[in-house]
Amino acid sequence: MSEAAQPVNQPGSPDFFDILRKTVMVGGGALANMAIGLVRNKFIAVLLGPAGIALAGIFTQLIEVVGAAFSLGLGTSGIRQIASSASSGDDQRLARIVKTLRRTVWITGLAGATFLVLTSGIISRATFGEAESPKYIIPVACLGLAVLFRALFTGQGCVIQGMRRVGDYMRISVGSAFVGVIIAIPCYYWLGMAGVAVAVILGYAATLVVTWWFSRRVPIPDVPCSIADSRAEARLLIVFGLPIMFSGLVGTFSPYVERVILLRYLGLDAVGQYQAAFSLAGFTVTFVLAAMSADYYPKLVAHVDEPERFNQEMNAQLRVALLLSIPALVWLAVLSQRATSILYSSAFSPSGEVLRIMIIGVLGRILAAPLRLALLAKGKGKTIFAVELISALVGFALISFFAGRLGLLGCGWAFTALHLGSGVVLALVLPFLVGQSVSLANKYLVLWSTAILAGLWVNHAFVSADWLRVTIGLTLAASASFICFNNLSQLMGWSIWNKILRR
Repeated sequence: MSEAAQPVNQPGSPDFFDILRKTVMVGGGALANMAIGLVRNKFIAVLLGPAGIALAGIFTQLIEVVGAAFSLGLGTSGIRQIASSASSGDDQRLARIVKTLRRTVWITGLAGATFLVLTSGIISRATFGEAESPKYIIPVACLGLAVLFRALFTGQGCVIQGMRRVGDYMRISVGSAFVGVIIAIPCYYWLGMAGVAVAVILGYAATLVVTWWFSRRVPIPDVPCSIADSRAEARLLIVFGLPIMFSGLVGTFSPYVERVILLRYLGLDAVGQYQAAFSLAGFTVTFVLAAMSADYYPKLVAHVDEPERFNQEMNAQLRVALLLSIPALVWLAVLSQRATSILYSSAFSPSGEVLRIMIIGVLGRILAAPLRLALLAKGKGKTIFAVELISALVGFALISFFAGRLGLLGCGWAFTALHLGSGVVLALVLPFLVGQSVSLANKYLVLWSTAILAGLWVNHAFVSADWLRVTIGLTLAASASFICFNNLSQLMGWSIWNKILRR
């Protein structure tokens, strides 16, 4: 019996329907979040143009870099420890971990905020150059507030994710995005470019408030937890979290440095074009990645001592993620030019070409995501750091090489070469790292979908007749979508096609 046709509820096997349900639930919330973000970006594009999009992206990336640098990896280690305690039924330890986490994030958040305030002049010069830096020193210093808010809502969010409260996770995602955009639009309208930093800070504040509102509803036993108890728990959190912090720092620092390189080579407007394409490319991948962090990672932690079941869950999640993502990717490739013009403005037409190239690389991100989380669940924090560091160094080299020679389009090729290459290499070396492996069916699916996406780019680049190019693009997209839905229906055990054929 083929993998696709195996019963979905066989004892000891992954529940594909539950994976799909959780992915659609959380991914739907992530898509709603992204859709709200696109509304925000539309206002920035119309009111401030590509420079506004670029500045918002740079400020956000800067907050993530500093936040990751001072986080001590508490976000990931907190989820892991909470999920482990919850699955074992140890309520006493669960309560101590939660209290420790909520105390510790205040320290890390304040440390990060203070650092950003004290180094705002240096960071402004390093980011925007000597001539432009004076007008950005105060906005960069004010971003310290957002660093504190980020740390606090990470501490609250660990409880939601570790306890696998998927519905609350979705509501937080949508609610914080909605409140953030309501706050941001007046800032852009009344303050112009000066309102970008204000809007970003208020967006992080909104996320903190919404996350706190839901996390306080999680039933946590009221267990005494002294400072000495917190020190002991914090030590365990940090021991696991530090390697994750370094890998997370590399993962967030890399996009920030890439934007600084682009700023030097191509200017602020070109960074805005790249950011627009990057955001739309992320629109598809966010759908499945959100579900992985909310439900898949805690599930892997629960099966970490069952190698066969662990491998089944990893491949099941990867298969569902690919089958859901491929249709979105192929249609976005076909409609990329229209999408950038409609969702941003006609001034963003160049980003459509970049997006069509980047979509091929997004497939690599989808492949790599569950594999990285598998490494995390196995406690391979140092391995993750090494992977992230090598990827970052290769990424810097690629963006410098391609941007300097091919300009904006080169940025798209650098993105695709990095992420597709990283995903393939990680899949090949995974058996040697943790003894788990990507199934043959998933390898074929990645190979097939890569060929489809590459074919769509070739079609647009080399077919000159409009009617033929459109016909080929629509045919490929429709065929890929049909095949993915057919495979997904078999995984779910749905008999829709049998009923249609009988008729």
